[in-house]
Amino acid sequence: MLINLDITELWPGARIWNEGLHTDFSVSWYKDVGNVIISTMIFNIGWPIIEFFMFFGMRFAFRLWDSGFTLKSTKTKKRTIIDYVNLYCGPEYVIHYKYSFIMNIVFVTFMFGAGMPILFPIALLSFIVLYLVERL
Repeated sequence: MLINLDITELWPGARIWNEGLHTDFSVSWYKDVGNVIISTMIFNIGWPIIEFFMFFGMRFAFRLWDSGFTLKSTKTKKRTIIDYVNLYCGPEYVIHYKYSFIMNIVFVTFMFGAGMPILFPIALLSFIVLYLVERL
């Protein structure tokens, strides 16, 4: 987003990079940068699903490897109970990652939503998908 910024109006001697075309949020700025923002927000809808299946697959593969490629959870190669519990309990819940994901969606939606109202339904869908994945 900063690559399209022209700050010479604010600070005439500033030449950090080649000046962009836009000095403020305008229709042309939304045409240039809006596609990137919307495509990133749409990616945020699918990321929790991708992450869920990726980590579920890893846990399933580790458990399958431990049981000697049988589906019996009683057969294990673990020597201690704590190793067995750590493998079959699941991962620790990382609240800071989920919280930052939610805050990112809220910030981008409310920052640019007045100019791009499509962000509000995208954010709603992101929250619904995140809720459903977390409930799984």
